[in-house]
Amino acid sequence: MIRLVSVPERAVDDATTTLQEGIGGAAKVLDEMKEIRPRITTAIARFLCMLNVRQTRRVTCAIVADGSVFHERIAGDERVGQCQASGVGMRRKCIGPLPPQTDRVALAYL
Repeated sequence: MIRLVSVPERAVDDATTTLQEGIGGAAKVLDEMKEIRPRITTAIARFLCMLNVRQTRRVTCAIVADGSVFHERIAGDERVGQCQASGVGMRRKCIGPLPPQTDRVALAYL
Protein backbone atom coordinates (compact mmCIF):
# COMPACT_ATOMS: atom_id res chain seq x y z
CA MET A 1 0.00 0.00 0.00
CA ILE A 2 1.34 3.40 -0.92
CA ARG A 3 0.61 6.32 1.35
CA LEU A 4 0.97 9.88 0.13
CA VAL A 5 2.10 12.32 2.75
CA SER A 6 2.37 16.05 2.68
CA VAL A 7 5.48 17.32 4.44
CA PRO A 8 6.08 21.05 4.85
CA GLU A 9 8.94 22.32 2.71
CA ARG A 10 10.60 23.83 5.77
CA ALA A 11 10.70 20.41 7.47
CA VAL A 12 12.29 18.85 4.39
CA ASP A 13 14.87 21.65 4.20
CA ASP A 14 15.71 21.31 7.89
CA ALA A 15 16.07 17.53 7.60
CA THR A 16 18.26 17.91 4.51
CA THR A 17 20.52 20.38 6.28
CA THR A 18 20.82 18.11 9.32
CA LEU A 19 21.64 15.13 7.12
CA GLN A 20 24.27 17.06 5.16
CA GLU A 21 25.89 18.35 8.35
CA GLY A 22 25.98 14.85 9.80
CA ILE A 23 27.51 13.40 6.65
CA GLY A 24 30.06 16.21 6.56
CA GLY A 25 31.03 15.64 10.18
CA ALA A 26 31.39 11.90 9.72
CA ALA A 27 33.39 12.44 6.52
CA LYS A 28 35.80 14.63 8.50
CA VAL A 29 36.47 11.66 10.76
CA LEU A 30 37.29 9.57 7.71
CA ASP A 31 39.49 12.41 6.40
CA GLU A 32 41.45 12.21 9.65
CA MET A 33 41.63 8.43 9.32
CA LYS A 34 43.13 8.86 5.86
CA GLU A 35 46.03 10.70 7.46
CA ILE A 36 46.66 8.33 10.35
CA ARG A 37 45.45 5.01 8.91
CA PRO A 38 45.40 5.31 5.11
CA ARG A 39 44.76 1.60 4.59
CA ILE A 40 41.26 2.03 6.00
CA THR A 41 40.08 4.69 3.57
CA THR A 42 41.90 2.93 0.72
CA ALA A 43 40.00 -0.27 1.51
CA ILE A 44 36.69 1.62 1.69
CA ALA A 45 37.35 3.27 -1.67
CA ARG A 46 38.31 -0.07 -3.21
CA PHE A 47 35.15 -1.66 -1.78
CA LEU A 48 33.06 1.07 -3.47
CA CYS A 49 35.13 0.95 -6.69
CA MET A 50 35.99 4.63 -6.26
CA LEU A 51 39.09 6.76 -5.81
CA ASN A 52 40.25 7.51 -2.27
CA VAL A 53 39.11 11.15 -2.26
CA ARG A 54 36.89 13.28 0.01
CA GLN A 55 33.79 12.68 -2.12
CA THR A 56 34.21 8.92 -1.66
CA ARG A 57 34.29 9.39 2.09
CA ARG A 58 31.13 11.53 1.90
CA VAL A 59 29.44 8.83 -0.19
CA THR A 60 30.48 6.25 2.40
CA CYS A 61 28.92 8.29 5.19
CA ALA A 62 25.76 8.87 3.15
CA ILE A 63 25.43 5.12 2.59
CA VAL A 64 25.81 4.45 6.32
CA ALA A 65 23.33 7.21 7.20
CA ASP A 66 20.82 5.96 4.64
CA GLY A 67 21.15 2.41 5.90
CA SER A 68 20.69 3.54 9.50
CA VAL A 69 17.56 5.55 8.70
CA PHE A 70 16.13 2.75 6.56
CA HIS A 71 16.79 0.14 9.25
CA GLU A 72 15.29 2.30 11.95
CA ARG A 73 12.16 2.99 9.89
CA ILE A 74 11.67 -0.65 8.88
CA ALA A 75 12.52 -2.19 12.24
CA GLY A 76 10.93 0.48 14.39
CA ASP A 77 13.41 -0.80 16.93
CA GLU A 78 14.54 1.49 19.73
CA ARG A 79 17.92 -0.28 19.80
CA VAL A 80 18.97 1.58 16.65
CA GLY A 81 18.82 4.94 18.43
CA GLN A 82 20.60 3.47 21.42
CA CYS A 83 23.37 2.13 19.17
CA GLN A 84 23.93 5.51 17.57
CA ALA A 85 24.38 7.12 20.99
CA SER A 86 26.68 4.46 22.41
CA GLY A 87 30.21 3.24 21.84
CA VAL A 88 31.56 1.17 18.96
CA GLY A 89 31.29 -2.08 20.93
CA MET A 90 27.58 -1.54 21.47
CA ARG A 91 27.10 -0.63 17.82
CA ARG A 92 28.66 -3.93 16.80
CA LYS A 93 26.24 -5.80 19.11
CA CYS A 94 23.28 -3.93 17.60
CA ILE A 95 24.37 -4.20 14.00
CA GLY A 96 25.48 -7.83 14.23
CA PRO A 97 28.31 -9.65 12.50
CA LEU A 98 29.84 -8.37 9.29
CA PRO A 99 29.12 -10.26 6.07
CA PRO A 100 32.00 -12.56 5.05
CA GLN A 101 32.97 -10.46 2.01
CA THR A 102 33.32 -7.24 4.03
CA ASP A 103 36.82 -5.84 4.40
CA ARG A 104 37.07 -6.00 8.18
CA VAL A 105 40.12 -3.72 8.31
CA ALA A 106 38.21 -0.92 6.60
CA LEU A 107 35.03 -1.23 8.62
CA ALA A 108 36.50 -1.93 12.04
CA TYR A 109 36.71 1.79 12.77
CA LEU A 110 33.33 2.85 11.39
